[in-house]
Amino acid sequence: MLIEIQTYLGAYQPGQIYMLYHTQSRQARLLQLPLLGLSQDGRKSIFTREEITGYANFDKQSKTLGIYPK
Repeated sequence: MLIEIQTYLGAYQPGQIYMLYHTQSRQARLLQLPLLGLSQDGRKSIFTREEITGYANFDKQSKTLGIYPK
């Protein structure tokens, strides 16, 4: 089960963390989500972060989490 925990509201968009909860073992773990960014020289880079800023949308059919930062 995916759990979203809102950490702050912010002026334009909320911040949140996500946890994966296993109902059988009753254990949860904090997720490290991949983000695409630009390095200082303009190249694309992928990094991970626990706290994400933006509006979230979870598609139940495809089981895809989308984050849309403003």
